[in-house]
Amino acid sequence: MEPKKPNVLIIGSAKCGTTTLAQVLDEHPDCCLSKPKEVRFFDLDKNYQKGELWYSQHFAHHTNEKVIIDATPNYAAMPNNRSAERIYNFNPEMKLVYIVRNPIARLVSSWKMHLHHRNHFLHKPAKKGFESYVSYLKSHTTHWCHYKYGYQLNHYKKFFPTENIHVMFLEDLINNEDLEFNKLYAFLGIAKPEQIEVKASNTAEDKRTLTPFFRFVYDNKLDGVIKKIVPEATRNRLKKNIKIHEKMTYPEPLISENLQIEFINYVNKDITLFLNEYGKTEDFWQLKF
Repeated sequence: MEPKKPNVLIIGSAKCGTTTLAQVLDEHPDCCLSKPKEVRFFDLDKNYQKGELWYSQHFAHHTNEKVIIDATPNYAAMPNNRSAERIYNFNPEMKLVYIVRNPIARLVSSWKMHLHHRNHFLHKPAKKGFESYVSYLKSHTTHWCHYKYGYQLNHYKKFFPTENIHVMFLEDLINNEDLEFNKLYAFLGIAKPEQIEVKASNTAEDKRTLTPFFRFVYDNKLDGVIKKIVPEATRNRLKKNIKIHEKMTYPEPLISENLQIEFINYVNKDITLFLNEYGKTEDFWQLKF
């Protein structure tokens, strides 16, 4: 049997609702979502070099669904994007879903995400504060340009016709999820399901972190010592009675006026053109911190 290939990609943007879209579509009887959700085949050279057979294994659970999806927001996140050409060569009829939100709200959400992801290289500047995080992005064009939605999508417009690209706005999805999902179903060529439950996923408000005691244990690599000296049965009893995680809290996203102005000036022209192209007024997003 010929390996199954995805025919729909959710290419971005990160922290704009891609996880929610993927989870809702995964529940549709005519959709099959990759395992994991983000395969990162087209943007990471080390994965792309593994070949299409390796890629197809992430859809091995496919059972004849019409729509086969890979939801990797990094596909639209790279400057001088090679992913677009790789995707076109893989499937020139690929359908692309691109969801966006107010770039400042997204910037704050990304900062909170990297505060939570302690092993990510952006955790260090994020931990120093919002100003430090934004300054780091500014000094690395690869990350700074993520907030220019028109720039990101233009890489794909060089290869794919307009009818193959579906742009969504998170604000519209929040205000009228039925309408926005009906548009998405129409774009994908599938019927509206009898029942749909939309629950926001992967939000900053959902994040949990270790309590100070357990953070101290793991940061100082004491968990291995505890496993050696405390019997497993005792550890299991303790887990039931000791609070290991707590809700993640975040400091205020403080940022200087000069850096605010720099960011707004950097994205403003791109955002204005992007909003106009997709039928939004210039004030649809208030670019204010």
